Amino acid sequence: MNTGIDMRCRLCPFLLAVLLVLAAAAYPPELNAQGLPGELTATGSVKEWVLASRSVITDDPWHLSLTRARVQLATAPATWQAEAWFDAEFRAGSFLETPDAAFADQLAAATRVQPLVDLTTSRRFSDQAEGRLSVFRATLTREGERARVSVGRQRIAWGSGMVWNPTDLFNPQPPTAIERDERAAVDAVRVAVPLGVVTGLDVVLAPVRDLERGRYAARYRGHIGEYDVAVSGGVFDRRWVGGVDVAGYVRNAGVRAEAAVDDAARLRATLNADYTFRNGVYIIVEGHYNGGGDAAYMQDRYYTAVIASKSVHPLVSVSMYAIQNLEDGSGLIGPSVAASVRDNLDLTLSTYVLHGGGQTEFGAGHGVWFGGLQFWW
Repeated sequence: MNTGIDMRCRLCPFLLAVLLVLAAAAYPPELNAQGLPGELTATGSVKEWVLASRSVITDDPWHLSLTRARVQLATAPATWQAEAWFDAEFRAGSFLETPDAAFADQLAAATRVQPLVDLTTSRRFSDQAEGRLSVFRATLTREGERARVSVGRQRIAWGSGMVWNPTDLFNPQPPTAIERDERAAVDAVRVAVPLGVVTGLDVVLAPVRDLERGRYAARYRGHIGEYDVAVSGGVFDRRWVGGVDVAGYVRNAGVRAEAAVDDAARLRATLNADYTFRNGVYIIVEGHYNGGGDAAYMQDRYYTAVIASKSVHPLVSVSMYAIQNLEDGSGLIGPSVAASVRDNLDLTLSTYVLHGGGQTEFGAGHGVWFGGLQFWW
């Protein structure tokens, strides 16, 4: 009985977020001229991922199925706008019984900063099945003449790196993530003040339950010659961090540089360039220096990454994703194929092949095969 009561209590924030978005869209259309939220639109997707690999600890094979249904609600553009993304996930497979899964949960709990508001509820159905409901994003925004203010769970996208983002400390993501396009959000108040055509100030306050681990920072963006330049600084999880990023073009190649240093004088820096060849091959080459500020995701200092893609058919594209540890010689190679089966149905097949010695960063693990279908509506 207590479990049922706990479940209902944990669902309260989730249901509250739903009601807030629906209430924001409840104004009659004739009030839109006054800047209130307008008509509510709903879109969404259903994604099915299947993964297979071997346990790093026991070497036993495992498989995992991830089904995610996402509903995105948004009000029509107006002075006040509301948006919310709701996820319902179901995971099943032998991976959930492996010591790897238990270790991953322990590592996530130790390194994850708890959000200010818990908008997730989960339940374990069996040893190989679990479900979760969560609010992926939920934001209320006011578009003013002098500033844009957003409150809620939102994506703060700072920096110009493609694989590594030294100045993107609100939503860090490991470069080995399976779903690299899935960027987490942060509970924050964000104030964006335009100061000119290409200049502006961005202030973000992202408190968490442990207030000392909150993230509070500002970023000024401007223009020097033909290059976009941004300078940022603030407190991230008890650390003072300052950063700068630059983006522009050299001839027909896009070039970006990004660096951040914390109060312990640890430097992280990224430099990349991308180019599209005449035969349609698009390639990104990125180098990264990790001076110790990202020990949670990487062991050494010098890395490089390459992303290449090409459309081989109007509905089919192939790509390659590779990461190389330049110190121990290990790395990851990830070829993939993406196809548009129908206008609203995408298919992806991929693998991460790891190489290197048994004691190296990537060589100590096993590769993973994965594929997915995503239906949009």
